[in-house]
Amino acid sequence: MIEIALPPLRERDAGDLELLALHFLREACRRYGRSAVRLSAAATTAILAYAWPGNVRELENAIESAVVLADAGAAEIRPEALPPEVTGVQPVPAVSAAVPQAVPQAVRPLADVERAACEAAVRACGGNRSEAARLLRIGRNTLARKLRG
Repeated sequence: MIEIALPPLRERDAGDLELLALHFLREACRRYGRSAVRLSAAATTAILAYAWPGNVRELENAIESAVVLADAGAAEIRPEALPPEVTGVQPVPAVSAAVPQAVPQAVRPLADVERAACEAAVRACGGNRSEAARLLRIGRNTLARKLRG
């Protein structure tokens, strides 16, 4: 039996962490049919400064959600798209539906974000919904429901 010791992300060289983040960024862009985006210097700094207690899976999820939540035409991932625990910024408090003008432009309902990701996946798969569902790792019926909104 061969034993391989893999240190947690917090003990790895910054170069390793940055390479992993860039790999996950490319994969998420491909998965969601987004044009290639890059990490801003501030986002990279936040990623390198965070301890990553959830290790590689937490890093992958943070990058993937940043890609999904980034504006469609964005050329780079800004720190605001990263989870608040990574950037150290407190999340925006919930706002009453009676005051929609108080909600920042960047905040979108989850259903809208999911629908946009599903539409992008369908486009990336040339309109093939079965392939798009496989790409998103969801069932075809779930994809259809999310596309209906």
